[in-house]
Amino acid sequence: MIILRIQYKKEQNMKFLSHLELIKTVERIFRRMQLPMSFSQGFNPKPKIAYAAPLPVGVESECDFLDVELTQKIDVDAFLKNQGDYMPTGLWFVEGKYFNKTKSLMSLVTDSAYIAQIEVSEPHEKAFVEEQLKAFLSQDVITYEKKNKKNKINVIDIKPLIQEADVLFVEANRIILKVLVTTGSSGNLKPEQLVKMFADYCNFEMVPGKERYKRVDLFTRDEQNKLISLFEVK
Repeated sequence: MIILRIQYKKEQNMKFLSHLELIKTVERIFRRMQLPMSFSQGFNPKPKIAYAAPLPVGVESECDFLDVELTQKIDVDAFLKNQGDYMPTGLWFVEGKYFNKTKSLMSLVTDSAYIAQIEVSEPHEKAFVEEQLKAFLSQDVITYEKKNKKNKINVIDIKPLIQEADVLFVEANRIILKVLVTTGSSGNLKPEQLVKMFADYCNFEMVPGKERYKRVDLFTRDEQNKLISLFEVK
């Protein structure tokens, strides 16, 4: 089994692609590049491509991963160098590394780092926003209500899913945060939910349509519970 793990960026207009549309786009790119992909068996064979953690529509990423199973190895450097003629603007393969065998990408992912930018109706100083964030995170629980498919209301506590949160920049009405949140089978916190709850806690009125979210890192954890890159998995 030959697995090529690829780190890719999904930015600009590509952030508006759904995950299904991304899958179709990447498959078409690989076919045009004549990548020697392995296919599933059966009536309708599909290329064996797996993705790490699907992004919500509207969220950019500079650090996402996919695994593609190949029938033979290719020159990864040449593959990356020659991709320009095949890639739509905003989608780019950054790096590639071979694995002989690995757990599924989706099962490996444990944490995601995001940059979140919002605009609020009134200007604030950075020190004040930092003080508010510290108070927000110091709560015993940070909960919201969510309806399930049976219209039953569940109370969700997101505090265990917030690993880190920092104020990077504040200028007048613009606030930029960096957050590290749990992602994967043990829980999944969207940055939009975290930022909305923080803004509500502070009584910040967010300006609609001015939010920007970008995933800047995806991680798994080693045996010592240390964050490591998906390229570092053994």
